[in-house]
Amino acid sequence: MDYTKLMNDTAGQVSALGVVGATGGYGYTLLAQIIHVKHLRLRAVSALDADECRAVLAEIGYDAARLHVCATLEDIAAAPEDAVLIVTRYRDIADCGITSLVECTGDTAVSVDIAVRCLTRGINVYMCSKEADSVCGPMLNQIAARLHAVY
Repeated sequence: MDYTKLMNDTAGQVSALGVVGATGGYGYTLLAQIIHVKHLRLRAVSALDADECRAVLAEIGYDAARLHVCATLEDIAAAPEDAVLIVTRYRDIADCGITSLVECTGDTAVSVDIAVRCLTRGINVYMCSKEADSVCGPMLNQIAARLHAVY
């Protein structure tokens, strides 16, 4: 199936994306592709090791001058709008001005926690952690439907 027309017909809308579990396997591959997708803008990533995350983003091709490590909500609020935020506390990613979240940690507790946190704020969630989806996917879908978000 060819999604080219669909992906190019968004009336100029750009999704500000957050990624939890950013530096491993799927997250790395996704980050490498986002930079080339017209209607996606990486706004925030969450990783336990901010230095490793910064190195991975720079290696992929993100502008090092735009990468801002945020350890607190105050850091997030003070960061420039065009910055890519690296948050060390995964729950803070919901406060970064994202419109969509990709969850790819593989940690069921983290996955479900951040999914509920984002969905209740109207942030769409794309669950790549099969462990969380297989256990809690129907519940997360019900939450999303009730709040007019996408799961």
